[in-house]
Amino acid sequence: MNERVLIVDDDEGICNAVTMALDQVDLKTEFRTDVTEGMSFYKEFKPNLVLLDFRMPNGGGPRFLDFLEKEKQTTPVILTSAMPNLDTISNSIHIRHLLRKPFSIVQLYDVIGKTLNLKLE
Repeated sequence: MNERVLIVDDDEGICNAVTMALDQVDLKTEFRTDVTEGMSFYKEFKPNLVLLDFRMPNGGGPRFLDFLEKEKQTTPVILTSAMPNLDTISNSIHIRHLLRKPFSIVQLYDVIGKTLNLKLE
C-alpha cells in the first residue's frame, strides 16, 4: 500500500504501538510527539490520513486542525482522546472519525479502513 499515516500524539508509547500495528498492514507511518513538529513534518510527508490526539501541549489538536484549514488541506483526520465529551469538538470538516482512548487494534483498523476505503486485518 502507498497510504501514509501521520500520528500526532504527545504519548510516545501510543505512537510506537500504533506504528507497529499499522506496519503489520503495510501502511507507511510516521509520528511526531509535538504539534509544531507535526505541522512542519506534515508538509514534507504528505499523509493520506492524520491520527491526531486532541489534548496536547502547544495547542494540541485544535491548533493542528486550524493549521490544516489555513493551509487549505483536505487530509482526513481521525481524532483521538480520552476526554468523555469528544462529540462536542468534532466541528472541523477534517474530522472523519472520533476514536476514544484507550482503543483496540481492531477499532483502529476499523476507523482507518473506513476513512481510507481499505480492508485492514
